[in-house]
Amino acid sequence: MTGDFWHLQQHTTDETIGPTRAGDWDDNGLWRALHAHTWNADHGIISGAFSALLGSQFAASNVLQFNPSAQQAAEARFIRAMVMFSVLDGWDQVPYRSTLGNYKDLPETLKEKKRPILS
Repeated sequence: MTGDFWHLQQHTTDETIGPTRAGDWDDNGLWRALHAHTWNADHGIISGAFSALLGSQFAASNVLQFNPSAQQAAEARFIRAMVMFSVLDGWDQVPYRSTLGNYKDLPETLKEKKRPILS
């Protein structure tokens, strides 16, 4: 979960700048596209981060389906909430299923509620 998501959080800011030297250190512009905000929908790091986060959300929800102990349930809920916050922060919406099982039904899409700016 941390690899691609960390790159999205850091390389898209001025906190981290990927080194570019002769040869293939730039990975064909992969890091430059993140830093310059010129990525497209099929950028590997973006899709990898999204998939990893949603995989973590599924795994945490899956734990809750099998009668976990109170400690396990609390940890799974925390992980699911942290991951959902990260997806919501990065993509302004997050798919959510209250119960796992019937995957033919589309998940509910939770969106960030926009608050008016106070003056």
